[in-house]
Amino acid sequence: MATLIKVGATRRAQAGAGQERGPVAHLCSPTCSTPCPDMRSSHAFKKYSAAMERVLATFDSIAEWPDMITFLSKLAKTIQSFPNPPNVPGKLLVSKRLAQCLNPALPAGVHQKALETYSVVFDVLGPEKLANDATIWTFGLFPYFTFAPMSVKPALLTLVEKYFVTLGHLVLPVLSSLLMALLPGLEEEDNEFFEPTLAVIDKVQRSVDTDRFYHSLWTCVLTTAPVRRTGLTYLTKRQAMIRGSPPLVVKALAVCFHDRSQLVQRSALDLLLARYPLHRVSAECNDDDLRFLTNEVLKVALHRDMSLNRRLYAWVQGEEEDYFRAHSQGLIVQCLRMELESMVAPRMIPSFKVLTSLLDKHAVGGPIFAALLPATLDILFDYHSQQQEQQDARGAPSDFQDAMGTAAMFFEVLDATAVWREIHVRLDQPPDEINLEWVHFTLQWGNLDIDDTRRIHVPMAILHVVELLVDDPDRPDFAGLARLIASLCGHLDAPTSGPEIDLALDHIRRIYSEPGSAFLVVPMATVAHALERLLFVSVQHHRSDLEISSISAILGDLGHTPHDPVAFLALLATTSVSVAQSLLRLALNLPTATLSPHVTVILDLLIAHLAHRDAVVHDHAVDLIWRVLSLDPTQLTTVVDTINARMHDEAGFDAFGVFWRYSQERFVDAALVMGRPLLTVLTALQSRATRRCAERWISTYLASYTHMLVPLLQLLEDPLIVRDEVALPFGVAYNYRSAVDYKLLDFGFALLGSLFELGQRQLHAALVQPDLHRHRPYLATLLDVSSLFLASFAPDGAIVPEQNAADQLQLAACDSFARLVAIPESQPLLALTNPYQRRVIAALFRAIERGVLELQVKLLGTLKALLIVPPPAAGAAPTVSPAPPTMTRSGAILGSNLDLTAPAPSSSPTSNKRDSAGDADQDVPDSGAALEAILAQGMTTAGNTPVLAAYVEFLVAVTPILGPSLRRLFLVMIQALHRTLLETTDENSFIAYLRGVQHVYLVALPVKDGPALTGRSASGSGGADEGLGLVQYVSGVFASPLSSSGPSNSGQPTARSTSHLPWLLDPAIATFSDLAMMLVEAARMAPDRRGPRDAFRRLDRLAKHVSTAVPRPWIEAVIAVWSAGGCTLEELLAVSHAEMETLCTTCMSSILMRFGLGSQAPMFRPLTVPILFDALLALTGHSTTHYFQTWTALQQFARDYLSIQPNALHAPLVKLAAAYCSALCGHADRRISKDAVELFQKVVDALNATLVASIFQADATPGSPVKPSSSKSRLSNLVIASASADAIASMAGPDYSVESLLAVTRDTVLLAVRDVLRDQDRAAAAYSSLVYYVVQPALKQPALPTYRLILSLMDSIAAIPWTARAWKREIWDHFLDYRFFPLASDAFPEWCALLGRGYAQDPDRVTDLVTRLAAPVTNLLFSSRDHEVATRCQLVRRLSMLLWAGDMDRHLPAMPLIQERIVNLLALGSGDLFYELFLLVRVMILRFSAQHLTSLWPILIADMVRVLPSVMTTKDGAQTARDDVVSLLAVFKLLDLVVALQFADFQVYTAMFWGEPLNTGLVDAFVAGFSDDPSPASPVFATAKSLAGHGDRRAPELAATNIVHPSELTHFARSLLRRARDPSFVLRTSDMDAVQRIIVADLVQAVAKRGVGEK
Repeated sequence: MATLIKVGATRRAQAGAGQERGPVAHLCSPTCSTPCPDMRSSHAFKKYSAAMERVLATFDSIAEWPDMITFLSKLAKTIQSFPNPPNVPGKLLVSKRLAQCLNPALPAGVHQKALETYSVVFDVLGPEKLANDATIWTFGLFPYFTFAPMSVKPALLTLVEKYFVTLGHLVLPVLSSLLMALLPGLEEEDNEFFEPTLAVIDKVQRSVDTDRFYHSLWTCVLTTAPVRRTGLTYLTKRQAMIRGSPPLVVKALAVCFHDRSQLVQRSALDLLLARYPLHRVSAECNDDDLRFLTNEVLKVALHRDMSLNRRLYAWVQGEEEDYFRAHSQGLIVQCLRMELESMVAPRMIPSFKVLTSLLDKHAVGGPIFAALLPATLDILFDYHSQQQEQQDARGAPSDFQDAMGTAAMFFEVLDATAVWREIHVRLDQPPDEINLEWVHFTLQWGNLDIDDTRRIHVPMAILHVVELLVDDPDRPDFAGLARLIASLCGHLDAPTSGPEIDLALDHIRRIYSEPGSAFLVVPMATVAHALERLLFVSVQHHRSDLEISSISAILGDLGHTPHDPVAFLALLATTSVSVAQSLLRLALNLPTATLSPHVTVILDLLIAHLAHRDAVVHDHAVDLIWRVLSLDPTQLTTVVDTINARMHDEAGFDAFGVFWRYSQERFVDAALVMGRPLLTVLTALQSRATRRCAERWISTYLASYTHMLVPLLQLLEDPLIVRDEVALPFGVAYNYRSAVDYKLLDFGFALLGSLFELGQRQLHAALVQPDLHRHRPYLATLLDVSSLFLASFAPDGAIVPEQNAADQLQLAACDSFARLVAIPESQPLLALTNPYQRRVIAALFRAIERGVLELQVKLLGTLKALLIVPPPAAGAAPTVSPAPPTMTRSGAILGSNLDLTAPAPSSSPTSNKRDSAGDADQDVPDSGAALEAILAQGMTTAGNTPVLAAYVEFLVAVTPILGPSLRRLFLVMIQALHRTLLETTDENSFIAYLRGVQHVYLVALPVKDGPALTGRSASGSGGADEGLGLVQYVSGVFASPLSSSGPSNSGQPTARSTSHLPWLLDPAIATFSDLAMMLVEAARMAPDRRGPRDAFRRLDRLAKHVSTAVPRPWIEAVIAVWSAGGCTLEELLAVSHAEMETLCTTCMSSILMRFGLGSQAPMFRPLTVPILFDALLALTGHSTTHYFQTWTALQQFARDYLSIQPNALHAPLVKLAAAYCSALCGHADRRISKDAVELFQKVVDALNATLVASIFQADATPGSPVKPSSSKSRLSNLVIASASADAIASMAGPDYSVESLLAVTRDTVLLAVRDVLRDQDRAAAAYSSLVYYVVQPALKQPALPTYRLILSLMDSIAAIPWTARAWKREIWDHFLDYRFFPLASDAFPEWCALLGRGYAQDPDRVTDLVTRLAAPVTNLLFSSRDHEVATRCQLVRRLSMLLWAGDMDRHLPAMPLIQERIVNLLALGSGDLFYELFLLVRVMILRFSAQHLTSLWPILIADMVRVLPSVMTTKDGAQTARDDVVSLLAVFKLLDLVVALQFADFQVYTAMFWGEPLNTGLVDAFVAGFSDDPSPASPVFATAKSLAGHGDRRAPELAATNIVHPSELTHFARSLLRRARDPSFVLRTSDMDAVQRIIVADLVQAVAKRGVGEK
């Protein structure tokens, strides 16, 4: 206490005689409720105090408003009974009661009596005592002015004038509050109380210091929106000069311009016009305040309101003629420029808009625009460059786009002449100062598409730039200016006639320097003439080729013809290639007569350009050659001869290639005129010196190979080559009679091979073309020639080098023959009688004898290529007759064992009639014997090991001919193919492996000789009458594990399957996924025409065969590919080759088979149960048309699945059942509809049981799998025991957890219940069961990991309108449960939504809670006060949360009852209850309009005034009481909120807490009282950092929910004072998100004792 008194004495000493003491020192002393010490022993005063207490106690028994008048009369008499008392006993309570009697809901008579009582009190106290306690006696009186009835206002004004105006300077501590009370009386000038109120304010102004008065008045305008307009009205009428602090005035006016009411903005402008002209403001304010005010005033123009703009223009223009230029123009320009130079989008955007708006008033906007335009363009260019750099680093911010969009609108309203004038000014700068990027940017953002701009300004700008370059060709920015010319020419639209260039240039110098001059239209010819002059100057000064070419290109686009042809053509010899071509384009615009003498020279120059290395030069050169030849066609022979003469090196070949290629591109028939150069290329192939050039030419330039085949055939059909025939047992071979040029012939085949490699399809097209000399296709001739050379050997007795050369020639011939055979067009030529097979077989025997390994491989490939080609039928196109896998019919030629382009082989019993090697050997023709001999000799000959793989591959290909006697070799081949499946990349390898896979499947997969296990019945109808489909198969399988007896199927046909090689079945099934993936890839490549199309068709045929042989493993493999992301659902349906019903029923049966049900049929082992469920859900979700066909299967599937795991239901099955039942519950067949409802009810019951068993299990963790119940049926035990361990382990995925079940229940089951059950009563019963067994118990355990999901589920149930009976009572009971708090912060939004949906809009619920607050909390005999307080705290918290979840002003009818309960509960004196009540008040501030809280504020203020001094009075004594500490925290939280919101109705009380200038408040006293104490560590500000808003917005800072000692709030109190007294703080906007976060943090915490223990 001594410290506080010392602080107060020190402040009074510093203030001096002319300053007043703070208004709250008396509240912190013992005299707050008792008289001074010398009166304590007075018996009269004690009697007086006792009488006061008795009278005040009668207030609690008031029932009706007449009782209040009686109470006030007694109170007045009691106060008057003691003359000249030192103070009124219980003054705070007396002031509170008087404030309550001024409630707006009471009659005016009560108000009148209360005012009379105030007069009695003030008379008894006297001026000095009234001044000391002014804050206490006025907190109920001053707010009353706003809503006082008309009949009471005269008495109210008289009261103020009599008791407060007469105080003089003693009224300063409450001056702001007094002005806030009086200013509402100035709302309307024609009101009868306007003049009386104005007179009272004038008397107040005269009774105090003028500066202090206006400071308080401007503070009211700044902080209190309701009195803002009336305050401006008074200032307009009375203030003749700026009084008060200029920064305060400026900020207050700025707030007025941001006010939502246009009346306030208009009043502020009227004040500026009447009292604050711009020159006066400039004289009395500093530069920063002046610019700030000017900026805010200019933003008024953004409203586009005529009345506001008229006042704005009047203020800046003044009344004098030159006022704007002298006082306003420079200031506005400076302000706008500073805002633009900030480079901050939120400041630039309003400035651009303001500048655009000012242009509406030319007298104001014109001079400002002229002064700002250069700087604006520079600033915008710098901002754009800066943001572009940042955009490259982290992306363009949204405000950048907004800023540039606003700038674009600004450019649209600009005068184009001013912009172009600025451009010309910049162009006239020295070269080192011109910023061409700025010019390009300005042109980009300027509007260049206006007719005047395209016809006037753009030509003038081009001429200006051309003049600059002509005058100084060596300028460093020549290239940049040339690019600028090109950019400008893109927008050129000049006329065809006009003045000459010199006149135009003179006009340019004058037009932009003399405003008002007439514009001159510049013609196109003038521009072109200027550019031609620039072109000559550029060439003469040796400018870069790019610059000269760009100028020439511009002239070409303009269609310009040179003025001096001779001089122009003379430039060609002095320029580079690109420049020369560019100039030649212009020269070709000359007349033919003028150009003819120079054609030869031009052609020689262009032919020389063909040797250049630039493709662009080539294109231009050939184009120019043909353009010149079109003028003189006789020069074509000369051009061709010149090109042919230069083909002696690589450059000559390239020149011919360039001319050939680009002539072909121009649709010129080059072959007719360039035969000699083509012959030169063929001749070069025979010369080592030029062979490489020729090959390069072919691969680089040749587009069609037709013209290259004739010289090749002449080379290979040399008549000097003579052969002798050699007869062999299985064919015919040849020997050369004499030595030939093997190398040359080998080179011929090599050249043909290179043509194949380079030409491919184009060469194929050339081969089928007819040879006019031989009257047959080129392909037939090449086949004959190649087969002869591959069967021709060196002469007998030839030396080794000659034999080696002959072998190399055979290898080349084999390659060529194989390529020719592989061409599809060659098949008709490979007839049965052709000699090709005999020649190849004979050559292969000779190669084995001689041990030529490479030749053997080549010949094997050649022979295989011949054998797999299907021979044509007689008189028809070539086809293949499919043969059985193990036989070839007698007399048939060698062919493919199964053509996959044809239908799959028949599965009739005759297909397996022959199954022995002996039977097959009887049908092997002579060619088959030859093959066996070749294989036997080739695979057993020593030294043939390196080529064994080739023989094995060949063996696989000829398996139908060899028969089953070579099964051991089949197994080796199958294993090799299985390891290397899908590893090939080229077409030939892919086809070869595909044949191997086909072979494996044909001999391994079973062939059914009974009805299939899948598919529809013969009738094609779905449902239960499906023959032996999968539905009945599933039903029979499900019952098999239980007993041997069951439904008899003896009357039905049994499916039997056989396999050629059963032991290969499992490896074959394992490759199904690879086959499926290949099908998917083939389907994706087909639309793009990529890949081997024939192989893809064969692959599809193979898949159909597999799906027919083993449907279940095949479907499972396709599903595995889909689950791995290898294909889409549509691709799955296409690849599987199965109907939708088959797919669905297969998934169902496969799931149960993996749990041990049914016979162990072939399965795709890697597939798991979750994958099958996913596939089943996807298939059924793809289309609902198949529900009816698969309904019976689903019924059986669901029953058996539930029998396996009755208490471990999984989410996919729930989704499936819900989808089916929702679709079929309204089926026309009543039996199906009834079965759907029954099945759905079973699933829902199992779902409830599963959720109960899983949610409350002891080890429940997020993502935990659903566990089956420990008690299982006999069936379940049997199934689980027989199920695969992998099948059980696979059920632990995320789709099989408790969380997934809850999500499915919320998203699927709730809607399905309504759709399936349909009857609201039955549906409500289902919802009630879910709420009772699952939701309600879980909500009582907030620690459950699934709490949030269950809460979300409950909210979804509540969203259904007619389900209130199912949950409303249960949830309300849980809301009232003592375990409801604390509440997890992340669950708070869901609870708010739930309460808002069910209770927050129900007035009865709020009334119920308020009624509970008044009723006795317990009837227990030994109930304690702490228990009652804790229970009421719980109820108050629930009321706060219920109001928070409701809408704005939703519970206005309950407002009086709520206020009454707040008043009653505050009287209990509990700190915890006090905290909860103030939390309720904070919620009410956000959920009720301000006018509905007016009567509550005096009651709150009284308790706040009580709490703050009570904490400080115990500072030097005993430990501060816990209730006081908690109450102090609640008070500061409320103060923090009203400061952050700048709550208007609270401003009248601010003097009580942070005082007036030179006066202190209660918060100041608190800071002073605890300033010497070291503040312990506190979470106040640490927590606030995580909850507070942005630094530029108003947000609460006090986030602590518990403190131990008041000193922990010292730092916060200082911050609170700084914010409350900072005028600029009002200019910020409130951060409502931060406000709500702070309150929510209080709402979710536990309702526990505060002020003790850890925080």
